[in-house]
Amino acid sequence: MWNTMILPIITSLIATGLGISLVWLFNRKRQSDERTNQIAHIMNEISDIKNKMANSLERSALETAKNEKLREEVKEDIHEIRTEVHGIKEEVQKINEQVSENRASIQTLVGVIHDLQSIVRGLQNVVRDNISSSES
Repeated sequence: MWNTMILPIITSLIATGLGISLVWLFNRKRQSDERTNQIAHIMNEISDIKNKMANSLERSALETAKNEKLREEVKEDIHEIRTEVHGIKEEVQKINEQVSENRASIQTLVGVIHDLQSIVRGLQNVVRDNISSSES
């Protein structure tokens, strides 16, 4: 009876136990591999984020330096423009002074021309009177 009944049952139980143990071990291994893969994936993402942050900081530093250089160039340009504007203002002031002087000279010349016109009219009248008196 031992050979025919109990031994096959024990063998079947041992085989079932081994099968369950192997399935359990396989599932644990699979879960362990999944966790390892998840951890590796998370570590890769963290590494990527660190690299992106480092790149962003470098880019930010470069942009800051570029902006500072641009700011300095703009300041220099503004200074040059202010200097040029000051020079132009001085030139305009000199031109205005010359215009004022020329205006005074022109007004003097206009007065002289009016005086000459009056003299010419007076001379024309004298000549006309002389012509009229000699004809009569």
